[in-house]
Amino acid sequence: MRFETFSTKTSLSPKQKVQVVNASLTKLDRDFGLVVDLLNVSNKGIDSIVFQVKFINEMSKYLFDGTVFEFSASQLAIPPNGIYYLEPFILDDRFQPARGIHIRIKDIVFEDGQFWNITPDQEVDMGLPIVPLEKIDQLQALFGEDVITYAQDFGTYWRCVCGLTLEEETCPYCGRSKDFVLASLNEDQINQKLVSLYVQEEETDLSMTQKLYKQQLQDALDLKPYRLNEIDPKRDRAASILSRRHLVYGVILLVFFILITIFLPRSFQRVQIAKKLQEADRLVLEGRYSQALLIYESLPRDLKSIDLTPKIEDIKNLEKSQKAYQKGLAFYEDQNYLAAFKELSQVSSEDMPHYDQAQDLLIGLEKDLLTQAKTALDEGDEAQALDLVNFILNQKPKSAPALQLKDQILANP
Repeated sequence: MRFETFSTKTSLSPKQKVQVVNASLTKLDRDFGLVVDLLNVSNKGIDSIVFQVKFINEMSKYLFDGTVFEFSASQLAIPPNGIYYLEPFILDDRFQPARGIHIRIKDIVFEDGQFWNITPDQEVDMGLPIVPLEKIDQLQALFGEDVITYAQDFGTYWRCVCGLTLEEETCPYCGRSKDFVLASLNEDQINQKLVSLYVQEEETDLSMTQKLYKQQLQDALDLKPYRLNEIDPKRDRAASILSRRHLVYGVILLVFFILITIFLPRSFQRVQIAKKLQEADRLVLEGRYSQALLIYESLPRDLKSIDLTPKIEDIKNLEKSQKAYQKGLAFYEDQNYLAAFKELSQVSSEDMPHYDQAQDLLIGLEKDLLTQAKTALDEGDEAQALDLVNFILNQKPKSAPALQLKDQILANP
C-alpha cells in the first residue's frame, strides 16, 4: 500500500477549547486507518468524542458525493491541558480510494457529564500543514519539544506552533506570543533557518526546506514513537512514592485506602451518573440519538438501579430509524419515490421527532403509487399494476387501498 496523501482539511472554531491538531490516513499492519491527534486546553477531562469525516479521492473530489461519516471513541479519560493521541480507527474497503480527509469535531462528553454539541456555523475551514516526521525532530530540537507545526496568520485568528488555533494574543497552552510566533516560526522563516543550518553543516539535501502539499502514506509503526500519551504525572508520582516506602508503611497505606473505598459515601458518583442519564434522556427526546448513545456507553455497566443493556438497544434502534428517515428524505428530494417509500416505512413510531413527518410523506407517496398502479391497470398493464401494489404491501401489509386494488387486479380477466 504505497501512494501519496493530501494535506488534511479541518473545520473548527478558534474559540474551541478542544481541537484536532493533526489527522491523517495511515497504514495499519494489513489494514487502512485514520489517526487523530487532539489538543484539549479546557480544564476538564474528556470521556467521549464524535468526529465527522469526509473523504477525498486522488482528483481532490469528495468521495461518496460528500457523504459525512462519523467516528466515535468512548471511555477515553483524556486529561485536560494536553495533547492526546487516539487509537487509530480502522477503515474498511470502501475507503481504499481515499487520499485525503476533511475532519471536524461534532460532539464531546466530558468526564463530569457535560455535553458539547459543536455546530458548524461558527467554524472556519483550514488546511493542516504537512510536516515530515524527520522535520518535526529538527523543529523540536531547535525550538522546543511542543512544536508540531508551523505558525500561520489568518487575520482575525492564528495558529500557534503547538497546533492550537486561537484569537488571543498569547497561546494558553504553550505560552508563546502571537507576534513572536508569526514573525519567527512561520513556514517560510523556519525553512530559511534550516537552509542556513544545512549550508553551515555542508548538507546537500535541502528537501526538508520545501513546502509540501502531498506526502507518502504514513505507516502507523513510524508514527508510534511520535504518538505516545503521557502518563498522568500525579499517578506516576504517587506510584513512585509508594515504591520508596517501607513495606510495612505500604501495607498500612493499603489498608487505609481499602477502608476509604469501603466506607466513603458514593453520593458524588451517583449525582454524576444521574446528571448523565438526565442529559441522555433529553438528547433522546430531541432526536439526537448518537450523542445519547455515547453517554449511555460511557456509564459503568454494573449500575444497580438501572439495566443499561435494553436502553442502549432501544437507542440503537432509534438511531436506525433516524437514518432510515434521513435516507428516505434524501430519496424523496431526488424524486426516487420507490426508494423513499421503502426507507420511510422503516421509521419507528418510537422515533417521535421523525415519525409524524415520515407518515405525512408516506400518505402522499402511497396515493401517488396507487394512482400509478390504477393508470397501469387502465392501460392494460396488469403486471406493472400488480408490481406497484405488491411493493406497497411489502412495506405496509395492512394497507386497505392497496389490498382492495390487488383484489381488483387479480379479479381482472
